[in-house]
Amino acid sequence: MDKSTGSQKFHKSFVAFLTTAVVAGVLVTILTSIAASTSGGVKSLCQVVSTLIFLWGLYRLIYLFTVRWLVDQQGVTISRGILPWRRSSFFVPYDNIFEAFSQHGFFGYFLQYGTATLRRTEGSTTALSDTRMHRSKKLTGLINAAVQQLHAQARVQPQPAVPVSGTGTSDVEKLGQLSLMRANGDITEAEYAVLKARIIGS
Repeated sequence: MDKSTGSQKFHKSFVAFLTTAVVAGVLVTILTSIAASTSGGVKSLCQVVSTLIFLWGLYRLIYLFTVRWLVDQQGVTISRGILPWRRSSFFVPYDNIFEAFSQHGFFGYFLQYGTATLRRTEGSTTALSDTRMHRSKKLTGLINAAVQQLHAQARVQPQPAVPVSGTGTSDVEKLGQLSLMRANGDITEAEYAVLKARIIGS
């Protein structure tokens, strides 16, 4: 965690790196064995394919290293990519986030990794997701906590000025204004009850 900015970075789990390395290693080993037992065109083909798989595995490992989720005070920045034309970075402010959630399997539960998904609206078409993220549950928990805090701050509003005394406004008019404010969402049900009791008791 960066204490100076209050931000936290999350990256891919070691399981993602291990899986890629194992898959590439097994395939290269198999093709190398085949090439050693054959000759001619088959041997050359196996050597070429094994080289391509090795390069793919190396590229994939570097790519996994670039995947980052940065959670700070303003929102979430998701970046990934090696090649300049394939590199991407998304910044999503908290007021544009609907929810974040984490999913994990049996091994993910014990090894602390899973799929982190961020939904910008109430729909799956706007979701940003990464599999095998380290501490995905903590990642999504931080995002949801920041979103809930933002919503709580938005709900805290100064008490509206409702005329409760004076000679120019009757109690019926005051109650009508109060009901209209409640219908428009300017005041909550609890505020409505308090102000109504004040008007009736005045």
